[in-house]
Amino acid sequence: MHQNSSEHQNSKHYYPQGRSLVTFGSIPFLILIPSGTRQSQREFLRATIKAQVDSMVETGIWARPLTEFELDAIVRTAVIEY
Repeated sequence: MHQNSSEHQNSKHYYPQGRSLVTFGSIPFLILIPSGTRQSQREFLRATIKAQVDSMVETGIWARPLTEFELDAIVRTAVIEY
C-alpha cells in the first residue's frame, strides 16, 4: 500500500525539462523531454521512441517496428536526466 501512495504522490509532482539518451544498435538519440508529471514524461518518451523507430523502419535504417513489449522495456529502463 505504501508503494501505491508513493506512486500517487509522484504522479502529481511536476518534474523539470529533462533529456534521455536512447541507443538503437549503434544509433544514439538524445530526446528532450518537456516538464510535467513523471507519467506524462514517460508517455512522451514512449511516443517519441515509437515515432522515431517507425520512421527508421520506413526509410530502411531499422528492420522492423518495436513490439509493445520491447517498447515498454526501453521506456522502463530509460533514464531521464534533469
